[in-house]
Amino acid sequence: MQDYFHAFILDPVLGLKEKGWLPHSGSVEEGGFMMRFAQGNKISVSINSLVVDGKCLGKGEYDSFPR
Repeated sequence: MQDYFHAFILDPVLGLKEKGWLPHSGSVEEGGFMMRFAQGNKISVSINSLVVDGKCLGKGEYDSFPR
């Protein structure tokens, strides 16, 4: 996560995008891009925000221990 923070400090406009952190696009109901850190053996993974926020919207179940 420090690498992402450092990339943002160096370039607030493109730093995160160059590291693969895509901007959130779309409505909350549609979901958008979100980074998940330390998922299983992966350092970071780009996921749809509905994976996390979907339960609040009544869509699916939240997995607090993804693999």
